[in-house]
Amino acid sequence: MRVNPLFSTLPDGVQIAISMVMTIAGAAGLYVILFYLLRSLFRKFERDIALVTLNVSAYPALSLFVLISLKVTLQRSALLTTMEGANRLLLGGIILVVSYWSLRLFKQVLVYYLKAYAASTEAMWDEVLMPLLEG
Repeated sequence: MRVNPLFSTLPDGVQIAISMVMTIAGAAGLYVILFYLLRSLFRKFERDIALVTLNVSAYPALSLFVLISLKVTLQRSALLTTMEGANRLLLGGIILVVSYWSLRLFKQVLVYYLKAYAASTEAMWDEVLMPLLEG
């Protein structure tokens, strides 16, 4: 990975501070995009599956961005690379957020889509499958 020579000449504490400021600025920008721009755009769509997906995905995506940014900061810093416990904690947090996000996507978005599909059909499996997926 090629590192900016100006950035690499700075003391380690300053590099960490700059990375944290960049993480906060990126998280704030992502928050604006997810909660204001995309939400207003998705409300104009005819179907609301995009809005449901955004509601399910907004907080996990924001959390995942922050955790990955912290992990990159931890790995690039010479001072913090010795903190193996923090590295494992961040990796565990990333795995937890991805698992939670996947579960919520399945439970809410897929089930929402299947409910709409089941309402338009008259199949017998609708009455059996939908309670199993919801519960």
